[in-house]
Amino acid sequence: FEEAIQVNPKAESPKMNLAEIEAKDGKLTAAIALYRQAIKDDPQRGLAYLRLGQLIVASGGSKDEARKIWERGLAAISSEDTINQLRDELGK
Repeated sequence: FEEAIQVNPKAESPKMNLAEIEAKDGKLTAAIALYRQAIKDDPQRGLAYLRLGQLIVASGGSKDEARKIWERGLAAISSEDTINQLRDELGK
């Protein structure tokens, strides 16, 4: 995924895939940074908002910050499945 990012730095999918690997390896700070970049590159990428908020909470970060990210995601996307997932997170 790192090579794909080097070839196309604006592609959000490789960043999201690498972020998941980093998260599974316990490198939450790196995963969070990759998701933030993926959102910057494609603000309509709903899953990135969902996972970013989840990782912020998992890393001991602010639930308020995560909530704001999920709300931004709701405003930015149109995918019904992801909207429902974001609403579920906001309801917790």
